[in-house]
Amino acid sequence: PYWQKGKHEKCKFFINNDHFVCFFIIFAEETTMKLMIMSRIFKCIAARFAIIYLLILCSVPNSAWGQGEKQKREVFQLLDSLAEYNYKQGNDSIAIANANKALAIIDILYGKDNQDYAHVLGHLAKYKFEAGEYEEAKEVVLEAIEIQKEKYFSTKDYAESLSTLSDILAIEGDFSKAIEICSKSLNVTTDIYGPNTIEVAIAKGNLADVYYDSSYFSKALQLCNEAISIFVLNGISNDSDYATILSIRSKVKADLGLYIDALADAKESLDVFVNLYGEQYISNAALLSNISVINSYLGNYSEAYRYGERALHLFKQTYGERHPYYVTTLQNISDYKYENGELVECIQLAEKANNICNNVEDFPMYIFVSGKIKLANYYVEI
Repeated sequence: PYWQKGKHEKCKFFINNDHFVCFFIIFAEETTMKLMIMSRIFKCIAARFAIIYLLILCSVPNSAWGQGEKQKREVFQLLDSLAEYNYKQGNDSIAIANANKALAIIDILYGKDNQDYAHVLGHLAKYKFEAGEYEEAKEVVLEAIEIQKEKYFSTKDYAESLSTLSDILAIEGDFSKAIEICSKSLNVTTDIYGPNTIEVAIAKGNLADVYYDSSYFSKALQLCNEAISIFVLNGISNDSDYATILSIRSKVKADLGLYIDALADAKESLDVFVNLYGEQYISNAALLSNISVINSYLGNYSEAYRYGERALHLFKQTYGERHPYYVTTLQNISDYKYENGELVECIQLAEKANNICNNVEDFPMYIFVSGKIKLANYYVEI
């Protein structure tokens, strides 16, 4: 870098992204970095609003920062924001990398026993959970909770960490503990914000999801209805959290056999996400898959196939063909072909799913086994 050589040089950095385009012009001296930022939003595919994040990824000696702490803290805040942004866009690996950088900065500035460090740990655990790194996520969130429960037990971060831990426990099959922890998260959130607030509605939605995973469908439906009532009370409907709870309620209703109502909730949820983030938003894939399955329950196999194909495309685009979501959707589509009497196409799709399972190490066993059983049944039909 020119600033290390004591030269006054102008460096132009052009960053082109699907979501935003920024121009950074950096003027540097030997011991001071002065930043002049000129930015312009050209397009915003994933969001209808414009957000610019300045991210400094170069390694800069302390002497180059002037005051040092203030600038490093600004970089920490930007990294934390960028991590959350990437997480919401489905870029879990980038979110994890950003969070780890933010942790390193806070560790240098203040050490590990502070609210900022615990805050990022909680977020990092959430990102790792979404990336399927459950063991690491649990280790990280327990570290965050250990810091928060002593000094910061009445904070939003503590409630979020508890919610993440409950999700991990549900994945591990410890449903009673998951419900206990998520209920505690709801209580903390209610104490902070009050009973009829959006934050409490979101917490109720999280608890409903845990009850759903635990197969307590009636309780899950009750919590979903309470959460949605709070959104309605606050006059909010075109909102991602509202749409998320609608999607949970859709799953619950489907398992209760309320297919028409489940389909209506899933479609409304999808409409909200498309309106907010566009057709290619990653959360749309799960909703499309859900709508596909519900249509199959209703015997609408052509509609099930149409929505399943859209879900398959999004899963492939985001995760690739070797991901469980992709394979499960592929298996579902083969089922629709079978029910429609298209046995040749059905077997082709089922064999493709089976080959992926065979060639991916540590592929989830329940998907692998169920796929083989279905394929065997198709061969019997032939």
